[in-house]
Amino acid sequence: MLSNLTETPRILAVDDERHHLNIIVELLSSDYKVIAAKSGEKALEIAASETPPDLILLDILMPEMDGYEVCKRLKQNEQTRDIPVIFLTIKSDVADETHGFEMGAVDYIAKPFSPPIVRARIRTHLALNHALVELGRQNEQLEIEVVKRTKKIRQAHKTSERLQIQLQQAQKMQSIGLLTNGIAHDFNNFLSVTTGFTELALQRPVAAEDETLRRYLHQISEASERASKLVQQLLAFSRGASTTGQPLELAPVVTDAVNLMQPILPSTISIETDLNDHLPAIVADKVQLCQVIMNLCINARDAMKNSGKLMVRIVYGHSINEVCTACGKTIHGDFIELVVEDDGPGISPDLINAIFQPLVSSKEIGEGSGMGLAIVDEIVHSHHGHILLQSQPEAGTTFRILFPPAVAAAKIESDEISLESLATKNGHILVVCDDVSLALLLREYLGDAGYRVTVQNNAEKTLATINTVPSNFDLVIIDHSLPNLDGLILAREVAQLMIHLPVIVCTSDSSSIVNIDNTVFLARPFGNEKLMGAIHSLALH
Repeated sequence: MLSNLTETPRILAVDDERHHLNIIVELLSSDYKVIAAKSGEKALEIAASETPPDLILLDILMPEMDGYEVCKRLKQNEQTRDIPVIFLTIKSDVADETHGFEMGAVDYIAKPFSPPIVRARIRTHLALNHALVELGRQNEQLEIEVVKRTKKIRQAHKTSERLQIQLQQAQKMQSIGLLTNGIAHDFNNFLSVTTGFTELALQRPVAAEDETLRRYLHQISEASERASKLVQQLLAFSRGASTTGQPLELAPVVTDAVNLMQPILPSTISIETDLNDHLPAIVADKVQLCQVIMNLCINARDAMKNSGKLMVRIVYGHSINEVCTACGKTIHGDFIELVVEDDGPGISPDLINAIFQPLVSSKEIGEGSGMGLAIVDEIVHSHHGHILLQSQPEAGTTFRILFPPAVAAAKIESDEISLESLATKNGHILVVCDDVSLALLLREYLGDAGYRVTVQNNAEKTLATINTVPSNFDLVIIDHSLPNLDGLILAREVAQLMIHLPVIVCTSDSSSIVNIDNTVFLARPFGNEKLMGAIHSLALH
């Protein structure tokens, strides 16, 4: 053990003869602190003390315990094994020197002493020992640094793996969204046909005369209506967020989102709602709002894993005075609160402030994309809302989503128009639709209303027909999903050919609605009432 370099090095001299010790003390005391010991036992005691020597000068020929035994015991003791030992001896035999080195000595000094040699040997071995100690210290620091670097490399590797999995998950979700969107559009066509012909069947005299048949048809109609709502929810999910907001009540949106969540929750997780439907409206986009609710429910589902209880509530928050967990701003005022709480394992405190950042997740690699709560944050703040997060490990998690109430929320009026108010005079309508069943339904609707109907199944024939007899039609109804040419493009082409010719575009995707002169959009699935309402809005009499 080498003493601090700012202190005088300590030398332990061990010899059973006093005059030899006196010579050593006199020789070295000007440069070192010399400690004398007349026996091997005393030398071992001093070496193992709290202030061990930096070097030991050890006589070989001593009674009771010779220098070899003392050196052997010093090297066996972990506390003293690193103290350099120089033997003092009158022996100069090679075998004796070899034996001394085998015991662990670093050097020999022959008696009688030569002062310059003694000083030089001691100075050399103290410097060498200091260098060894310093090298050991640097090795320890290097090992610590290697451990740190290795840990960082492993963390970077894990982060890389996580990002790769999250990218794959995001791509998978994008593909699922596109697939869902396509399937939902096709189902809307099927539902339009199902609901439409059911409606026509109910209007036939045979249905009025047969109560059982009428009941069956009503069941088909109700099932189609439920399926239509489900398809709209799927479209909302796959379409993602839009940018427009309108005054709406929160409770019906929560109900729709929870109904959509039910099939993807395991039976061991229950979901309950406590919805106050007498609260003020908020200004929001329904699609985005539905996505917020679903993302929070999915986050809770993943947190609870095997079982648990999920609660969704709507309350009025009076005089809120909190700090938004996501943006850090202080919140003041009254808000409509959407509360989603679970009894899962909770979120670690060191993750709470970062949980809304993209790619940050409390889940294991592969169990989440790390984007769900980031999307919630973006949508909520785009609606001038805020987020309060309360969570403790093993104590569940509560998300409070705060929306400002609409200042003067307009009553959302029904878009239904009474069938009796629709004028159904003669006119010639061109229907452009490649779906045979949907085209037949439109022909039946329009024919019953007194219109003449011509059906085309592709865009090229339609444009050619309009060019040939431009004044032959009073209205064009176009299906959005046409082969070869998109229905919107066809609507623009028709508008350019015949400026005053009104057009109805049937579509399943509200995000495709654009401003085209003299054109209205009819959402699928639709019934006779909505179709006549669209015609009425174009003033076709």
